[in-house]
Amino acid sequence: MIQEETAKKVDVAKIARIGTLPVFQNAKERTFYREKPFILALPNGESGEKTLVQGMIDLFFVDHDGIPVVDY
Repeated sequence: MIQEETAKKVDVAKIARIGTLPVFQNAKERTFYREKPFILALPNGESGEKTLVQGMIDLFFVDHDGIPVVDY
């Protein structure tokens, strides 16, 4: 729950439009995953060394076209 003062500042129409974004059009029948940690080893130039990147994926789902990731 949020405080009443904060709730008055929320633009509900903008939040409702999020569901109309193209990324969500095929997502209605999908399972959503939230707040999932990840660690990724990326190549670092020509040295062959790797750089570890870690973080948290806010939201993703598996679709027939891939895995859309939503960052908010």
